[in-house]
Amino acid sequence: MNNMKKKLILIVSLVLTLALLLGGAFLYAKSVGFFHRGDITGYAAEHPYNGREIPSMHLRDNGTFVILKFTDTHFTTGKSLRDAKILRGMEAALERARPDLAVITGDMLDSWGHTFVDKRAALCAVADLFERRAQPWAYVPGNHDGCDLGSERDVAAYLAHNYEYAVLSNEEGLTGATQYAIPVLYDDGNIAHKLIFLDSLAEEDEPDENEIWHQESMHPDQVAWLAAQLETLKAQAPAARASVFFHFETPALTEATEPDNWNPWSPAGNAAIDDVIRAAGNVGMLSTGHWHQDHIAFQNRMYYHVSRNLSAWQITIRPGNETPQDMYSFEEIK
Repeated sequence: MNNMKKKLILIVSLVLTLALLLGGAFLYAKSVGFFHRGDITGYAAEHPYNGREIPSMHLRDNGTFVILKFTDTHFTTGKSLRDAKILRGMEAALERARPDLAVITGDMLDSWGHTFVDKRAALCAVADLFERRAQPWAYVPGNHDGCDLGSERDVAAYLAHNYEYAVLSNEEGLTGATQYAIPVLYDDGNIAHKLIFLDSLAEEDEPDENEIWHQESMHPDQVAWLAAQLETLKAQAPAARASVFFHFETPALTEATEPDNWNPWSPAGNAAIDDVIRAAGNVGMLSTGHWHQDHIAFQNRMYYHVSRNLSAWQITIRPGNETPQDMYSFEEIK
């Protein structure tokens, strides 16, 4: 055997040894959770937040209230190049809009199918952005927020107990992680508008025999809670309207926007939410996320608004106008 063959065998042996070592290190790291960190499972059980007090907010001197809405950011670690880029974009949008309230309508976090995840770090990266700016913000979960390393309730509890400017709560005894309402007041303390937030829950754990995922519809207790919120608003301020936020769409929203684009596992059971909204007659806007698309439609005497990821929407509300068409204006901030 000549020297060249000996060198070749040595190189191959070294490469194989290195591959085995790296493979073993990877499997060990995976087994001890090195790539999936920041587990907050059980946080809500130890840190209850149901009934947490929600502060009232006020109109500006010019009679408007400005919301900056984000959705489907899908943060994994808070430190990756993608996460850092989105956080910079969010900060730029906040600087431009200077909203009274920022809103994230679900899928703020994501761990499903990702090699590297640090749920706590990702959660803190988002919350710290708002905290540094003393920016109040509201949150509802989507179907990705609670898929690993902590449930939607754990995420909500962590925010409620660690961040002053995270405005969220949950009604005692209700299904889901977030059901709460923020009253927006005139200077005299009367209600000008109401912002209502619900948890539209997650999809089933496995697809059906046709490989179609099915989204869980909101439960009757959530539907009844929304109806009570709208009836209370009607009694307190007959001329006032509400804006409603959650993650998944409803059949009426699907019909009002572009039904050909919607996946067949859209939650038909959320028709009960549409029925409540129509019956109350005092909702000016329903705003959701999930589909990574932008749609704004006016139907049933109200706005249906779906927004995509990687953009922000400035929603300006002008209470006191007779119709929602005069009450809302929308501007995309890319």
